[in-house]
Parts: sequence; C-alpha cells; structure tokens
Amino acid sequence: MTRLRFALLAVLIAIMAVGLLNIPALRAQTLSSTAALSGTVSDPSGARVPKATVKLTNAQQGISRASSAGAAGEFSFALLPTGTYTVEASASGFKTTRQTGIVLNAGDSLTENIQLSIGTSEQVMVSETGTQLQTEDANVGTEIAQKQVDELPLNFRNVLGLVLLNSSVNNQTQQQLLAAGGAEDTADQDLSFMSFGGGFFGTTAFLLDGGWNVAGGWGGTIYVPAVDTTQEFKVTTNSFSAEYGWSTGNVVNMITRSGTSDVHFTLSEYLRNNDLDANTYFRNLSHLPITPDHRNQFAAAGGGPLYIPGIYRQRAKTFFFTNYEGLRLNNAGTYGANVPTTQQEGGDFSAQLGAQLSGAAGTDSLGRPVYAGAIYNPYTTRQVLATSGPNAGKMVTIRDPYPGNKIPSSGAGAIDALAAKFAAGNYWPAPKNPTSQFNYNVSGSQSTQSNEYGIRIDHHFNANTSMYGRWSRKWETKAGSPAYYGADDVAGPEVYNPDNRYSIATGASHIFSPTFVLNGAVEFNRWTEGNDTQSFGFKSSALGLPGIIDTYSPQFPQVGFGASNYAPLGATTGFGQASFANNAGSASIDLNKMHKAHSLSFGYMGAVIDIYGGRIAPTQFNFSNAMTSGPDPNNATTAGDAFASFMSGAGTGGSTGFNAFPAS
Repeated sequence: MTRLRFALLAVLIAIMAVGLLNIPALRAQTLSSTAALSGTVSDPSGARVPKATVKLTNAQQGISRASSAGAAGEFSFALLPTGTYTVEASASGFKTTRQTGIVLNAGDSLTENIQLSIGTSEQVMVSETGTQLQTEDANVGTEIAQKQVDELPLNFRNVLGLVLLNSSVNNQTQQQLLAAGGAEDTADQDLSFMSFGGGFFGTTAFLLDGGWNVAGGWGGTIYVPAVDTTQEFKVTTNSFSAEYGWSTGNVVNMITRSGTSDVHFTLSEYLRNNDLDANTYFRNLSHLPITPDHRNQFAAAGGGPLYIPGIYRQRAKTFFFTNYEGLRLNNAGTYGANVPTTQQEGGDFSAQLGAQLSGAAGTDSLGRPVYAGAIYNPYTTRQVLATSGPNAGKMVTIRDPYPGNKIPSSGAGAIDALAAKFAAGNYWPAPKNPTSQFNYNVSGSQSTQSNEYGIRIDHHFNANTSMYGRWSRKWETKAGSPAYYGADDVAGPEVYNPDNRYSIATGASHIFSPTFVLNGAVEFNRWTEGNDTQSFGFKSSALGLPGIIDTYSPQFPQVGFGASNYAPLGATTGFGQASFANNAGSASIDLNKMHKAHSLSFGYMGAVIDIYGGRIAPTQFNFSNAMTSGPDPNNATTAGDAFASFMSGAGTGGSTGFNAFPAS
C-alpha cells in the first residue's frame, strides 16, 4: 500500500477516534454533496456486455474516471463532483458509444444505461437523452440548478430565496414575526426561517459543500454564499437515505462554484434610489414625497484555469474561482422628541406653569390653589384630613407643589445629585426648533454596509487524486438606531448590528481502484452578530454610580421617561452591547466500494457546535410624570412632568446586573 493510502487511512481513523471520544454529535456521511452514476452496458438485443470499458469525463473540471463493466455488464461511479459529464463505453466487436450532456446535481444517484452497436472503428455519439431517473434511492427533493441561480431574479440577491421554488416551503409565518424574507434591513440568514410541508422551523439541516452549516442557537443557517459563488443546491424534503439520518425535517444542501477550463468573469450592479422609484398611491393622495432609499449592490466574480505565464502554465490541473460583492444601503431615519432646556436641567419648570384651574379642580383638599402645569414634590406625599372640597373631613393623600414650579437646590425633594451630574454633562443635545410639537427634530443616516469575498482552488494531482480549498468571508454592519444626538455623544441612541461570517473548507478524494473511492472533507463556519452601542466603554462611576458597574455594565446608563415625549439617554431601551458567536465545525469521510452488482457506501461525520457570548446587562433608570403629579397622586389634577421626576430623583424603577457569558 502506498504512503498516500496509509495517510488517508490514518486520517479516517483519527477522525473517527476524535468523534467517538468526544461524542459532540454523531452524524452521517456527506454523500449529499456529491453524486453517483451507474448503469449497464448491453448489445442491440439487450444482452449484457461484460468487461466493457467505461470512461466518465468532465472536461470543464478536468475529471476523468475509467472502469470495467462487471460480469453482468454493470458499472458505477460514486462520489463524483457535481457537473456535466460524458460517458463512453467500448468493447471488442462493438462501436464506441459516447453519451454527452449528463448533468449530475448534488445528491443525485442516477442511472444511465448504454447500448452498443455492432461494428468496429466507429463512434456513436448521443447528444440528447430522455429524463434521467433516480432509481438508486428514494430521496425526494428539488434541484436548484446553476441556470436558475444565474438567471432568476432575487430580492436582495439572497440565493436562499430560491428554496421557495419548492412548493412545500414557505416562510410567511416567520415573515410576520420577524420581517424576514430578504427585506432591505434584515440579514440574509433571516430567510432561513422556513417551514417545510407545514413542519416546525428548526428541523432543517443546512449543508455547505457537505459541511455542517446550522447555527446551534436557533436552527437557521450560518453562512449564505453569494449568488455568483453558488453552483447549485438541492432541497430534500422526505424519504431520506442513510446519509441524512440526523435531520428530522429537511435538508438544504448548497454547493459552491469551482473554476473550469474556460475563463468566465461577470460584473453586476443593482441600483435603487428615490429618483428612480415611483411613489405609492396613498402617499400621492397625501401629497407626501417619495420615501428616501439609496441602495447600491455591486459584484464581480470569475474563474478559470490557474495559469501564470512563465511560471505555471496549465489548463487542466488547477482551477480557481473568486468573487467580491458589496452593499451600500443608505436610508434616512427621522426622530422627534423633547430635549430638556437649560432651565429644566437647572430644575426650573416655571415656563410651563399656567393659570389657576377653575371650579372644584382649582383648589386642593387643603384649600390651596391648583395651577395648570404645576409639578409636585414627590417627597411630601402624605395622608392629611381634608379641610375643603368634596372630601372634607376625610383622610386623603396629598402632595405639596414646588414653589414657582422650581425644584430647589436643597431640602426635601431638592435636585438629585445624580441628576445634576447628568445635566452638567451636556448629554442631551440642545433644542433645535422650540416652537414645534417637539423641540428636537432631526434626521440621520441608517446605513447598512457589507463586503463579501472569497476564493476556491481545485487541484488534480493526478487522475486518481484531487483536492480543493475554499475561503469565504462576509463582513456586514446592519442599521440600527442612527446617531441622532451626534456622533461624539456617549449618551446617544446609536446602535449598529454587526453580522460577520466566514467559512473555510477543504476536501480531498482518492481513487484506490475503479471499484474503491474515498472522499474526505473538513469545514468550519463562524457567525458573530450582536449590537455595537454608541455608549460602549463609558464608565458610570463618572456620574457617581458604584464603580463595580464599570466592570459589569460598561456603557452609558439607559434613562427612559415612559410614555412621555422626553428624549431618553443611552442605547435604545432593551439593547446592551452584545456579541453572539456561533461556531460549527465538521469533519467527514466517505468510502464507496463496488462489489459485483452491489454498491456499498460507508461514511462518518462529526460536528462540533459552539455558542459563545452574550449581552451586557444595561443599567436602567425609569421615570414617569406620575411621580410629580398632584395634588392627590391617586387622583391627580395636574399630570406632572417626567423630567421633573428625573431631576428630583424620583424614579419608578431601575436595574443593573452582569452576564457571565456562558458557552454551550
């Protein structure tokens, strides 16, 4: 046995040993990423022709295999890369017959019978065949071929959308819940929220070049290849053969494109902006302008033989395919709120104090006047005996108004020290248009950008041994909340959502004999998403909060004002700096042995799936106008003011915490 055979067997033993010792997940073989072709050779009467020579070639990819038909005229080729093949059969006393245009897709196991004509020194060329039947297994699925990938329109160039060509697949429920489906502001993985034949989401196995490509946390796909790099994929829905034993639902198997003996390059550009868009019917009725939308999606891809003049001159051994795709999406977001004035940040709310209310509402239970817009000191809340009004002689709850609607600098209900720190830091932007409904109206860019690129190299060492390697990466930043308060404001609401992925794969195949073939592959996919907040890294101790918060919640506190129109501080409520990493590594090996009329397949696949990371627990403070309403907080006559509640330090709740970032 040659050294190469010893090395390949050693790899097989090592992979199985690691898998059996760790037991992270026992899977099945990856025959799903390759194809098989079998058939018989017969004469014009239908009698089988034993020992006929059968040759299978794919000139575009430099693949050539040869075998001898068995005693019953049978032949079989297993673990074939997908592509278009020519099969040729010859025998003594017969004309050579060549069948062209045999298309093998991922997971196919097709039958192609060849009938020889009696004669010598001539060739019979058959360029067209009838529908090829898959009779070797009971798998039921839909092929999405290269022609469909290249030519069908796709919203957002998400190749996974072609899965919906299978009539049993839909993602309507998920679209309603998550706005998925390739919308402009969603990630391309969101489309993998699919149900097959009414089944549950999360039961689908996604494969990329035969490697495990499922995010362990939620069951969606990790890496979605670009349109230009996708050769084909297959959607298998039921009646699985053994290599799909780990899927309880369905399998989406995607195959990336390799270079061929011909050089091909493509350039594309998708442009959308509001100058080219038509307005909607209802916006026209309301005389509203077209919604701003600026999107550029551009790509370049190509491949061929790796030919370097003067250094490496060949066209049949080494092939490459490379791609780049970029996205620039810039929409305008608008924001309106009330930011506190300089007077309010000093505790002065006299500008909103109005006239005394009329009628019974004009006085409180102690006979004191009640003014419109008055704010009340929450720290004076108490039970008193009413001396006037409808509750005279009864115990009621009452508060004292702040004199002149100004919060004092000392005494009960004075300006809170922490609130004063916030006010002194100029974290709120200055009012822009104080005469409108909101004194702060601004627009900001909601941009989404991505850059995706990769390369695949296929090399044939000789007629029996070949290898490939692929590296793919997509770095994306999705729009969240724009920097409405300014790019340098650490208390601003800006949130961007990174969505970064890469995929690395390598595989090799070796033909020990015409009846014994080995194929092995290793793949690693990683997906890191989360939230990048504008305030990440801020030390809350600078505001007077405990220093321990700097360690466990290193971002500006989130200050919210309930249903009021006051502008909050910090990242959008509920968001904290976050990073979630999904890793999926897999190793597989397949063996196929022909023994007489039988084709025996053996395989193993081990997958290690990790989920790391988490979200920083934000420090939150909540305030409402109810804390400064009065005079009876249980039946308030004046509504109070949420920012006055903040300045007096009277909140309705707050929290902080830490996340240990457990890994599973």
